[in-house]
Amino acid sequence: MIRTFYFIIILALSVAVQAQKKYTDTDKANALRNIYKDQQVVASNCISEIRFELQNNQPVAYEQYTTDLIALQSNIKYYKNVYYNDNIDLTKGQVKYSSGRGNLRYNKVFGNYEVDDIFYSDAKIGHYSFDMLYEGTEATFISEKKYKDPRYLTKVFFKDTEPVHKRDITFIIPQAFDVELVEMNFDGYDIVKEVNERDGSKLIHYTCNKLKELENETNSPGLLHSTPHIVVLTKSYKANAIQNKILSTTDDLYAWYHSLTQMVQVNHEAYQSTVEKLIKDAGSDEEKIRNIYYWIQENIKYIAFEDGIAGFRPEAPQNVFNNRYGDCKGMAILTKSMLEVAGIDARLTWIGTDKIPYNYDIPSLAADNHMICTAFVKDDMYVLDATEKYIALGKVAERIQGQEMLIEDGNSYIRKTVPDCSTSENLIARTETINIKDNLLIGKGQVEFNGETKKSILYLSNNSKVEDKAQLFDFLSVSASGNEDLVNVNNTPETDRDKPLVIEYDYSIGNKIYQFDNELFIELDWEKPMSQTKIKKERLSSYDLGRKMLNKTIKHLTIPKGYKISHLPQKVSYKNDNIDVEVHYQHKGNTIIYTNSITIAKGEISANEFETWNTIIESLNTFYNDQIILKKI
Repeated sequence: MIRTFYFIIILALSVAVQAQKKYTDTDKANALRNIYKDQQVVASNCISEIRFELQNNQPVAYEQYTTDLIALQSNIKYYKNVYYNDNIDLTKGQVKYSSGRGNLRYNKVFGNYEVDDIFYSDAKIGHYSFDMLYEGTEATFISEKKYKDPRYLTKVFFKDTEPVHKRDITFIIPQAFDVELVEMNFDGYDIVKEVNERDGSKLIHYTCNKLKELENETNSPGLLHSTPHIVVLTKSYKANAIQNKILSTTDDLYAWYHSLTQMVQVNHEAYQSTVEKLIKDAGSDEEKIRNIYYWIQENIKYIAFEDGIAGFRPEAPQNVFNNRYGDCKGMAILTKSMLEVAGIDARLTWIGTDKIPYNYDIPSLAADNHMICTAFVKDDMYVLDATEKYIALGKVAERIQGQEMLIEDGNSYIRKTVPDCSTSENLIARTETINIKDNLLIGKGQVEFNGETKKSILYLSNNSKVEDKAQLFDFLSVSASGNEDLVNVNNTPETDRDKPLVIEYDYSIGNKIYQFDNELFIELDWEKPMSQTKIKKERLSSYDLGRKMLNKTIKHLTIPKGYKISHLPQKVSYKNDNIDVEVHYQHKGNTIIYTNSITIAKGEISANEFETWNTIIESLNTFYNDQIILKKI
């Protein structure tokens, strides 16, 4: 009986495997492999159909997605994810053989998006997985989502998770709907657009061929800056001869946002006594703001979520306070509410981070992905983002600098732009004096961190074990020390948001100085700033450095008695409106002065600067790989 059972199982598996062989097209796979080299799976055809409907005089939208997949290799485990939430129903999800014959076995799992085991939003995911055993296996994935409120239909992308050989996107817009399609990043893509009518509806059809996979390149400003996509603005609809607004203007967008915040039931009692303690000794309104702002940074855990989660109503501030965690909306409304208890004029503020390339001229939920608080004291405005741990009052994170804000003002609103910081606010400055003794570099130095880097170091150091914290400061002092070297940090940098972070140190290292016959070979810069940032020619997006950059290192090396300079590396110098590089050695008396100054004013290298940048990096690496040579007299 047991043998018979196992025989049946093996036979069933064998039949299933042989069945999948029927649904292969190796010729097609070989042809596509010549185009999409080193790819496992290609979408030979990918179709999206977006249609708008009135159901019981209420607007809805459907997005049907069909992609024909072909395996270019064998034994592939493949999956597709579909995201939905309380405002978006997943009405269909299916995997089948593209031929339409036979059933392809697949698994499907549905669940909540979760962060640290906390289900703090309505975001859900549908996960479909299946095997493509043979090269040339063709499978079709079909899904359909229903947008119960069309304002949640914000973007449609041309690219997909795998290369797409042929892409079709069709919008079916009945006369009852006023829908605007904003075309983004079409330049450089051969996208064909056709507009027709059918049965009283407008059909807008886009086609494009041979698209690379949707890839978020490292150090990228974000997909929305470079990948082709369509922003969908559902402005209004007509039902029973009445024109009903959805999101026609910025006024409509704000009115909807404001209506959601008005639903929040606020109870100040939970944090009344905490606020009173925080402001008891404050000598000014600014000090009140600082004390409350820093308390929230330190005591409320930020629960971050991916872009696209459709939760726009903040949690009640008393719940955020009691739970000691919240998302950006929860932290923003808690900041506002605690400041109001302190008598400060504080407002909720919507903003898109620098990952979003549009402002509020586009009245869409896609225009922002973040909420902060803005406080006003007389003529002074304070931009407060409590999700940014260890940021000083009066400073703003790089990710929102230059971005437009929508600040609540009762039934109206204020549009303002977050001020940009200067490169000097991100200064990293290092100074060292170095002597040579017994074939060791004996150094004493100081390094000062500001801005984004300081904020990151404070976060790491305050969330590390004692031994890890010590290793962090050792590394920041002398990054290239070995087991035989000595590094001493002479101070414990304090956690002070309002001051530069300064590390004072001394060292004795031997792996950067070598003696050969009567010559000393010395390497003074073991950090080699920017040496690993050469940019690939095929890169599509700008190279984002994460901050406006000003790094400056000055080291003084005393030439030991009985030696003279035999060789100094050749100077590297370049300057334009964005890039300023000055790296050189100078000889003054018995001292060699090393200067390394690199400024990137915009905080990124744009595509038209790639060639120039790579030339600079080649020159820098030549410099870094060279050495000082001192010769015995």
